[in-house]
Amino acid sequence: MTEHRIYKSKIGFGLAAFVGFILLIVFTIMIVNQIWIGFLINLLTTLFIVYTLLTTQYTINKDRLRIQSGFLYDETIYINNVISLTETRNPLSSPAASLDRLELKLKSSHIILISPKEKDEFINHLLHINPTIKFNLRKKIG
Repeated sequence: MTEHRIYKSKIGFGLAAFVGFILLIVFTIMIVNQIWIGFLINLLTTLFIVYTLLTTQYTINKDRLRIQSGFLYDETIYINNVISLTETRNPLSSPAASLDRLELKLKSSHIILISPKEKDEFINHLLHINPTIKFNLRKKIG
């Protein structure tokens, strides 16, 4: 397993469609009412959201995990401080572009929600570095 690897965030269709629908409604209102400053603000907001979605990534480098989302979120943690990984669909705000997420619980009781596109490879990479991490599968309903 390579020591350095970048995992892009999975972009969930449902989440992207919901945000896109809301932005489309706002764009329509701004155009119909000829509120051009509102249109410009909405356009800049849309560009920022797209930028954030496309730049959210998780980099494993030796014993560290760097979590980046746009220019607003950049956190590095030691993988040996991860206690558990749990599959979740928790919708709380996080550096994750999908609701298909992993909850990382750290020794400090800090919790981070992420959504790596290649989830199985990501989990195996973390477990390779820290085999003491407990992994919990999401319970299937139905």
